[in-house]
Amino acid sequence: MTKKIFSILLLTVFVFSCSLFTKDSYQGAWTLTFSGDLSEVFDFIIEEDFSFSFAKSIYAQGRDIDAQFSGKISEDGTLNCEVKVMGMKVGELKGSINYENGSGIWGGGNLAGKWTAIKKKN
Repeated sequence: MTKKIFSILLLTVFVFSCSLFTKDSYQGAWTLTFSGDLSEVFDFIIEEDFSFSFAKSIYAQGRDIDAQFSGKISEDGTLNCEVKVMGMKVGELKGSINYENGSGIWGGGNLAGKWTAIKKKN
């Protein structure tokens, strides 16, 4: 009887402890899609501190441009991102995400549009 009670208690503790570590988070792999003046798809990672940074060569205004994207997600899901080319800020993304997807607007120079993001499943 004691063995059975101990087994049930151990199983309960295990199940409870696992649920503590499976909380929702922005952290993980995402796909970002631009629409508007640019149609591009980007893959990126949101880190444990909710920051992200990635480089992407995009075709704009008749040529390839190497752009650096860096930003952060606030605790309420607000996304802010700067876009830099050759170290100079040339654009930005603004919007919001939840633990599965997000959307917003982007703009820079004479280009603008909307973006959507989807978190990849593990």
